[in-house]
Amino acid sequence: MSDKNVNFYDLTGDLDKAIKLTQDLSFLFYNGFSKLIQKEKDVLNQLAKGFVNSPLREIVPQGIDKLQKSDFHKDNFTALVLAITSIHGSIHDALYAKAEEVLEKKITFLTQESDTTFEEHTEEMSTLLSNIQNWLIDIAIGGFSDLNKESIQSFETVLQTVEDNKKLKRLGVILRGLSNEIILVRSDTKEKEHSIQVRWMDLWCKAYLLTLKKQIPSKVREVNGNLKLLGLQPYVHRNFLTIVFNGILENKKEKIYVEIEKSKFIIDLVPIEEFWFQLKQENQNLIDGLLKSNIIKVSNGVLQQNGNLVLTDYKLTTETFDILDVVQKSADKNPLLISKIQAIDRHPIHFKLPCIIKLEDIKNQTVKVGDKEIPIRFELQPTKRVQRPVTKNNMLMELRFDNGWFFKPLTSIGASNVFLGLISEKISTENPIYSILKERSSKILRDKK
Repeated sequence: MSDKNVNFYDLTGDLDKAIKLTQDLSFLFYNGFSKLIQKEKDVLNQLAKGFVNSPLREIVPQGIDKLQKSDFHKDNFTALVLAITSIHGSIHDALYAKAEEVLEKKITFLTQESDTTFEEHTEEMSTLLSNIQNWLIDIAIGGFSDLNKESIQSFETVLQTVEDNKKLKRLGVILRGLSNEIILVRSDTKEKEHSIQVRWMDLWCKAYLLTLKKQIPSKVREVNGNLKLLGLQPYVHRNFLTIVFNGILENKKEKIYVEIEKSKFIIDLVPIEEFWFQLKQENQNLIDGLLKSNIIKVSNGVLQQNGNLVLTDYKLTTETFDILDVVQKSADKNPLLISKIQAIDRHPIHFKLPCIIKLEDIKNQTVKVGDKEIPIRFELQPTKRVQRPVTKNNMLMELRFDNGWFFKPLTSIGASNVFLGLISEKISTENPIYSILKERSSKILRDKK
């Protein structure tokens, strides 16, 4: 498998058509490959036609043809996964091109090593991954509509093995998220619509892709400079919490739009507020830098291919900055650089572009851009408010895409407040459960002499 096997789908003038195709494919996965009707076969044929002039011109059409004939061999599903991964990547790239056109704004990407390399798994690992492939194929054959809690839980032993393997952390997170969502939706009266909403097909494809070969981590860059944090967003998963800081890393040569991701695994016995509280304590310098608009000096940081900044040595200073000016001044002379993730990991959901929106341009919770009225998803707006004097009435948002364009608020600077990510402080400092459990477990492990 090579990075060059991705992004061959031609979207010239067909962006909307490609997006509609992925939605149709999602319904196909919901119904299952064992129950294909002609309408669904037409969808598969449409996908195959996009690869007739690509290096995948034999693999994809042939694999899709065999799947329509109920030949459910792994190779045929592999061909399908490569095709869907390719179209997702192509949509991702086309969104940036479309954004340039509509916003009349040049988007400059950070020059990075982009090729992905792979190697074969060990024999022991291959056996485990083969079992996962078989489970995923069984799901695709029967369809998500046939799954129930019992069929998901029968996979629990294998899933636990994956989660316990540090080398398969990403795969474990995806599989756990997929299985939890399927169980959750069983009680939903609109389960078909909801299954599309949570992109089960996309999770299925990514999980399957990760079972094929071992992906070698891409090259990283060592970076230094001034970090200016712009916003924060929390994400809640059943097994872990994540807070993502958005910011700009500046040095004499460039300005780079970065994310800093901080996560913590959680357990059911402990209130989730305790883990939020721990995350806050562990990242207080970053939070203070965001709240007070203080510059953070970064030394020997590591910038990953996906734009994630890993901080190894940093210091919070007393020097302040203006959030809006930082973004506004990233003009043509000194453009803001956006990281372009590896082709094999590109997906429309990863499209993001920071924008300053004037409050006067916001009407009925939408922003007029060109001839489009783009909605603002205020339900994604971070909820914590911090009072401080401000001078401008603008909103800093990210332009995003999830089966349609929308703006996601990052930091809203208005007459008297700044909206930030919710970090719960509703936690009693008296007898925190996590500390008690930690102490009890340490006693069990002590030698008794």
